[in-house]
Amino acid sequence: MIFKELLEHIISTEERAGRIYESIAKISDGDIEITALNFARQEQHHKEIINQFINEGKTLDQIVPENATLLLESYENNQREALIKDVSASRKELFRFALQMEKDSITLYEEIIRLFHLEDFSKQYFEKLVKEERGHMYYVLKQLHELK
Repeated sequence: MIFKELLEHIISTEERAGRIYESIAKISDGDIEITALNFARQEQHHKEIINQFINEGKTLDQIVPENATLLLESYENNQREALIKDVSASRKELFRFALQMEKDSITLYEEIIRLFHLEDFSKQYFEKLVKEERGHMYYVLKQLHELK
């Protein structure tokens, strides 16, 4: 797999993440519903950021190390499981999936920063994604704590 293909897979994971947040919004109300819909929009924005990076065309033909590929596969499998269960999942289960999804995103984006020695300008794309995903993670953790 080359870097561009990895990024294309990540775009799909961002789309699935948006659908998971939409599922959370459907079974929630008030602030949680609004926040989940906002996170779904942010996941769409993440997709746009990655597309911008791809359109720059830099460093896209590098071979992806196996550990990054394994991280991606784990992330995709966790998301598929969440989407399969979202019809019958409780709010707590969906938040658990969302938490895992955010952790997976952070790990993957940090691995990209580490592995691909990106120029400062390109690195900023992924640092921004890490910061936003971390914010999502803390919000989800707070919701899980309140559900106990």
